[in-house]
Amino acid sequence: MKNNDCLEWFNKSKGDWRSAEVLKASGEFDTSCYHYHQSAFTHDLELGIVFAWS
Repeated sequence: MKNNDCLEWFNKSKGDWRSAEVLKASGEFDTSCYHYHQSAFTHDLELGIVFAWS
């Protein structure tokens, strides 16, 4: 998945994982993107840094 696709999805979720769960339940996002961001937050990385490294 392209990072800009992940960013678009993340913006759609408003950066709120509670909103992300709603999107997940409605099937309106890519599961791999969800895990991609969850992993980044788990390691306390800023979203911008993650994309800069990609």
